[in-house]
Amino acid sequence: MVSSSSTDQRYVVGLCHSDSRDQCFEKIAQFSKGIAHELNNTLQGLGIGFELVKGSLEPESPTFTYLSLMSEATQRLNFLANRLRAFDTLKEWQPTRVSVQTLIDSAFHELTPDLSETVDWNTVIDTKHEAMVDPRHMSLALAAALTNAAEACPEGCVKTKTRITKSGSRDLSIEGGAVVVSITDSGPGLQHAERIFQPFYSTKGKGRGLGLPFIQAACMRNKTITVFQNMSSGTRVDFYLPRF
Repeated sequence: MVSSSSTDQRYVVGLCHSDSRDQCFEKIAQFSKGIAHELNNTLQGLGIGFELVKGSLEPESPTFTYLSLMSEATQRLNFLANRLRAFDTLKEWQPTRVSVQTLIDSAFHELTPDLSETVDWNTVIDTKHEAMVDPRHMSLALAAALTNAAEACPEGCVKTKTRITKSGSRDLSIEGGAVVVSITDSGPGLQHAERIFQPFYSTKGKGRGLGLPFIQAACMRNKTITVFQNMSSGTRVDFYLPRF
């Protein structure tokens, strides 16, 4: 389910678990895994070939420069293959009691090194918070949100914090209460928000257009709710995780 409000610029994602949805996830996982497998086989051969040829050239050679650019392109494609492979994890759903600190640590571990070079990461987490989710699904979903935030403000600030919301509160919540993980960036905000969950669509130069579709799928799989909201400056993403 995706709903939006033009008054507060909030986009809500969430859907209950169902057998038909399980079958859909299995098909998506199988398709994504197949594409990722073929990409990896091809990229591995290309990468080895590029490096072998570069080893026989002088660094000042124009050919060396061209091969370096081609090697960088294969690395970007390899990253895309890994993003596609992430959908394969949705095939199985194993909710587990897990520390939110562990989820966020795992999410940061998934980030590529270049993202942390210029971004100011501001993280405040209550280590006592625990949730009942599939750890692999949600750590990858959080990593996708962190990646989007960093790419939206490459020289800005990305804040991550947690809080608790009780069942029945005015705040958007889920039965039994939730642990809310909020990721806020200082970028330009949501653009063309009606298309943000469209696969391979991105408004960022470095974007692959797979992060938000994965967040949507992981949310639906784990019975969680995610809210995307335009702020006065930047975007905030709130993950409402079932509280343990």
